Order: sequence, then structure tokens, then C-alpha cells
Amino acid sequence: MRVPVPRDGATLPTVQELAAFLVANGLAKYKCPERIEAVPAFPVTRVGKLDRQQMRQWIAEKLSSEAPR
Repeated sequence: MRVPVPRDGATLPTVQELAAFLVANGLAKYKCPERIEAVPAFPVTRVGKLDRQQMRQWIAEKLSSEAPR
């Protein structure tokens, strides 16, 4: 599945708009995202697949930097 990355200047849907769309298309409500993050590009491996390990690391770093100390 290809995950779209918004073009420059495009507006992202709100969490509520995205949740409404997903639920209307059959997704269970508890599976809806809690937030939306725009990224310039997804990290890929040398063979062109999504680098899930790098994504997990990026997410962990982002969340830890936002955590109250």
C-alpha cells in the first residue's frame, strides 16, 4: 500500500475529519489515529521498502522530546 505524503502547501485533514472518513469506510473507531504528523518523506531501505525501524526510532525521539520533564 502506498502512503501519500502531502504536497507542499496542501492542508492536512484534522484528526476529526480523518476519523470520520475512516469510520465511514469501515475502520473501527478505536483504531483511529490520535494525531497527524506531516513528514517530508518516509525513510526507505536500500531496496525501497519502508524502513520501519527508522520510523519507530523517529517516533520515539519525537515523543520523548515532547514529554514533560
